[in-house]
Amino acid sequence: MMSITAALVVLGALVVLLIKTRWLRFSGAVVCVVFGVVLALSPMGPASADVLDAVGSWAYDSLESL
Repeated sequence: MMSITAALVVLGALVVLLIKTRWLRFSGAVVCVVFGVVLALSPMGPASADVLDAVGSWAYDSLESL
C-alpha cells in the first residue's frame, strides 16, 4: 500500500506535468482536488494551512486598506 507521502509526491508530479503540457480538463481538476486532499492529510497539512491562512489574512488586510 502506498503511503500518504508517496501519493503526495506522485500526485504533485502529475499536477506539474498537467501544468507544463497545458492540458487541464475535468480530469486534471480532479487530480488537483485529490492532491489537495492528500496534502491536507499529510504531515505538511497543518503547516500548509497556516501559510495559506497568513497569505489570506495579508491579502484581506491589503484590500481592506484600499
